[in-house]
Amino acid sequence: MLNLTMTSFCCHEVIHSQHTKLCNIEEIVDRIEAMRKKGLEVYQCRDYLHEDKLISYNSNVTKAFEISGAIDENCREQICEWTYRVVDYFGINREIVFLSTSYLDRFLSNFFCDRRTFKLAATACLFLAVKVHEPRKLDLMGVLSDLSRGEFDMSDVIKMERNILEALVWKLNPPTPVCFVGHFLCLMPSTLSIDVAKSLSALSSFFTELSVFDYYFISQDPSTVAMASILNSMEVVSPNDLPRKIRNLFLRNIKQNISILPSSNTLREVRKRLWDAYERSEEYKVQNDIVHRQKHQFQEHYLSTSNCNEFNSPISVSGTVR
Repeated sequence: MLNLTMTSFCCHEVIHSQHTKLCNIEEIVDRIEAMRKKGLEVYQCRDYLHEDKLISYNSNVTKAFEISGAIDENCREQICEWTYRVVDYFGINREIVFLSTSYLDRFLSNFFCDRRTFKLAATACLFLAVKVHEPRKLDLMGVLSDLSRGEFDMSDVIKMERNILEALVWKLNPPTPVCFVGHFLCLMPSTLSIDVAKSLSALSSFFTELSVFDYYFISQDPSTVAMASILNSMEVVSPNDLPRKIRNLFLRNIKQNISILPSSNTLREVRKRLWDAYERSEEYKVQNDIVHRQKHQFQEHYLSTSNCNEFNSPISVSGTVR
């Protein structure tokens, strides 16, 4: 199960609206195309778990240890879950998780790491993402090395951060799926109510958050993940709130302006993977529990349970990957 639930709808604003509210449609389309090009040409990540490793980060690692101590998709999923717990605990924007995981995946595209080094690299990537994108939260990050339970200290994190910067050639601003979501929603007809736009934004954001767990998505265009997330969210919203006419106008705008075909095989596969991830998530269990209680107890207040998400203390990074 993926230990992730949706953040509260309370006071939710349409994602990245501060960056798009003054733009017209032509500017939005230009931005989307620029971000897509940047993602494909600069921030592509290779399939590092299934291709031959390029370089061992630790030159003393033997081939036998590489086989027994190699990381796998399960290790990566565990570290993603740990990262979400840390950012939620400190009240950091969840978009940071995509950014730090992008750093980590691209670093691992260049270097093989044993599991201890993998945990150190994940910690350094999170520290780096916060430093670059949410510097106001940086004073909270000094505790990161403490979460290793003595495996490494802050000097190790800083040294690893330098190595990561060199490996990434200082390319630290990949376009994120949630940023595409915010721009795509600008192509919704203006008759869409703000409340429905907020619902679509929140639901779509959650699907993009789930995509970070699945190694399959490292090779997917973030704009495709964003569009799949919106299409999945549109299935959740009531037809009374999102009439067929508005849906069709939105899809026509996407097809004409962005050259994304909602019926493409790639998009269908991505949508299915996102639904699979959702069904593995804690949110899915919460929603099913709510429905079950409603059927048997008819207590309407359970409808808001999934939006009352209390933060749990972040667990040690040393306990995430074994």
